[in-house]
Amino acid sequence: MSISKTLSLKKTALQLLYILIALLPFISVLQNIIPNAGWIKDILCIFICGCALLNGKIKINSNLICVILYTIIVIFSILFNDTLSAEFKLNAFRYRCEYAITLVLLINSFQYSKEEIKDIALQILKILYVIGIIVAIIGCVELVNPRLVYSIYGNSLTTHLSVWTGDSLSASSRLISTLGNPINLGLQMVLAIGACLCLWHESGKNNWHLNIIYPLTLVLFIIITIYTYSRTAYIMVGAVILAFYASQILFSKINLKKKVSLVLLIALCATILLILVNNYDSFAYRLNSISIKTFLENTRVARATTAFTADWKNLWVYLFGAGVGNRLGSSGQYVFEFGYASLLYETGIIGFIIFLCIIISSISSSLYVMKYELADRYINSTYLSFIAAFCCGMFAEDLYFQSPFNLYFWICCLVLHEMRQEK
Repeated sequence: MSISKTLSLKKTALQLLYILIALLPFISVLQNIIPNAGWIKDILCIFICGCALLNGKIKINSNLICVILYTIIVIFSILFNDTLSAEFKLNAFRYRCEYAITLVLLINSFQYSKEEIKDIALQILKILYVIGIIVAIIGCVELVNPRLVYSIYGNSLTTHLSVWTGDSLSASSRLISTLGNPINLGLQMVLAIGACLCLWHESGKNNWHLNIIYPLTLVLFIIITIYTYSRTAYIMVGAVILAFYASQILFSKINLKKKVSLVLLIALCATILLILVNNYDSFAYRLNSISIKTFLENTRVARATTAFTADWKNLWVYLFGAGVGNRLGSSGQYVFEFGYASLLYETGIIGFIIFLCIIISSISSSLYVMKYELADRYINSTYLSFIAAFCCGMFAEDLYFQSPFNLYFWICCLVLHEMRQEK
């Protein structure tokens, strides 16, 4: 294939990926305007895969092997359950493997250089930042006028989501903006906060206007996150900020005095935020309920315990899982909302280990780059912080198949892995 055609395919595939990332946070709204709008993301993935396959140069590496193994396990898990309809099996495959296959084909076909990967990673962060601003502005309007959600979603929302405080319903409404529910909005803000931190540090000291804009938007993102009342989002925000700055402290060449000052500054900001938040009953209720005891008493753990007790009874299930999509509970729903338990239940010990190996490999690659290549530390810190947040969020949500966060997860893993390649 000619060089010009390869470059054209590479550019087209990247542009399609950027469009996919930009559209996903607004799919919930688009579905109320365009019937079956959810299939837009699948069409984009097919076109990206088409560009990669037309290029015809698929490089075999650990990324591709891990994704192939994970995909095989998921397929076995889907086929193992013969009670599912063909449509359900297709959706199960789409949610779990579609983005992984798309991204690994894209990266392994065009074999991007390290500098190209860095540019792609930075461009994705810029997209997430702009998305965050749009979503946050809509959230601000919603905060003032909760009826806005009816204009956005039509009649698909019967009541506006509210937060419970004890035995009475609080007047405080949970923001959802364009993400369909408060938890998804909170998680999208987590990504925006991480992107903002990276872009702020990358901008340098001389761009005074950016040194004003980024802190202001960071405050905006945090405010919107607070008003989602999502405990998962609160924990993930903490994970992003802690991982980002911890990696800077550990690997940046700054003296001990500056490191101590930075730690004290972060601790002071966190203390002030907690004091302010705890002055409001609704926030206090959500924060005070964040504990191991609350987690163990949650229905997430109860669902998982019931499912494992009922179905994990032979060696095959131990190794390969009980199958994707088994119907559990009186409601007929297969929902743990406990990602690690869901993954282990569906794909067994083997699938669970493969998934953990992908995460560990990504973290290892990031730490390696942070240690030996300080020039890339901000981007690496950001994507590492996203992985840390994802690992925390998996205790409360099935993020490994929840769009758009499953796409963000695979992007983070593959970007961190590719950043480690030799120049």
